[in-house]
Amino acid sequence: MIIKSNVTIGFEVYLQINEVEARALLAIAGYGNKEFLEIFYKSLGKSGLGPNEAGLISLFDTIKTELPDHIARFDRTLWLSRC
Repeated sequence: MIIKSNVTIGFEVYLQINEVEARALLAIAGYGNKEFLEIFYKSLGKSGLGPNEAGLISLFDTIKTELPDHIARFDRTLWLSRC
């Protein structure tokens, strides 16, 4: 007999931002995880962000991977609308 089980608990948040916010978020992530964290910790300490550092690294990676295509699509659409 084989018995298998799998329990999954998840939590997702969907964040809707406008173009200006998306560009700002991409610019912040563009500094890089290491550089951002170094300055952040030096200026503001580790108490808030420290326990969530892995989340910030994952967030920055996602932003740098996903947002450029969306912003480029917006830019193309805007350019075409002006032609």
